[in-house]
Amino acid sequence: MFDPATAERGMLLVDEQGVEHLGVPIRFAREPASPDLRVPEFGEHSAELLERAGYADADIARLRAEKVI
Repeated sequence: MFDPATAERGMLLVDEQGVEHLGVPIRFAREPASPDLRVPEFGEHSAELLERAGYADADIARLRAEKVI
């Protein structure tokens, strides 16, 4: 990331806060990468992960009501 060649190849991306990120190394002419540099909010994906783990909607709703997620 700190190598000058990295910047020369356009491998450094900068987010809205000015933080540098390493870009996508593989590039396709007709399918350009579009990385999402946004950091998820705390717990943003909790319900989705619990769903994938097999939790029922009612259990997820109860956990949300109890402020566990």
